[in-house]
Amino acid sequence: MAKKRIVVILSLCLAALLAVHFGITFLYLTPDNPLRSKHWDKIYAYIYPYFSQNWYLFAPNPVNQHQNLEIKLKYITKDGKETETNWIDLTKPMLQKLYSNRFSPNLRIYEFQSSAMHTYVYDEDEQKEAEKNLRLYVDYYLKTHPKPEGKIISYRMRVVTNKFPRFNERHLPDSKGKKYYDYSDWFPYS
Repeated sequence: MAKKRIVVILSLCLAALLAVHFGITFLYLTPDNPLRSKHWDKIYAYIYPYFSQNWYLFAPNPVNQHQNLEIKLKYITKDGKETETNWIDLTKPMLQKLYSNRFSPNLRIYEFQSSAMHTYVYDEDEQKEAEKNLRLYVDYYLKTHPKPEGKIISYRMRVVTNKFPRFNERHLPDSKGKKYYDYSDWFPYS
């Protein structure tokens, strides 16, 4: 008898939680209304980032490209020689971290990086601000990841845009798309 009671209570609690979840989701998806406007901050905090979705897959213009941020470092080796690294991809390791743990803050960091790259390439009016944001991300990356042996003196960024093959070439893999490169100047690093 006690077990049945516990099952009933747990079932009712689960049903109540689901009702609250779907109620908040309903408010999030409805057009502007007084209730939604009054509680928008709480609704948004609940939905984002774990329950939010982008609808590009179903949009008239589905995702047709991918962007990566890469850097090249100039540094002084232990011998005192100035040298450069190959291009280092900053986006791929970020995505690997994100895929391994969807509940980490990496989604926000990736969205910050992705938004800055898109603005840097496509919005001339906001390009300087986007460049500043990309530099903030590069500084963060260089402080939190292994560096080459020696003292970094400067770095250069590039945004690699891979436009996927169009519909008539859909049998080709995404990597066979056209690549475009947008380079920054060299920036000092301290």
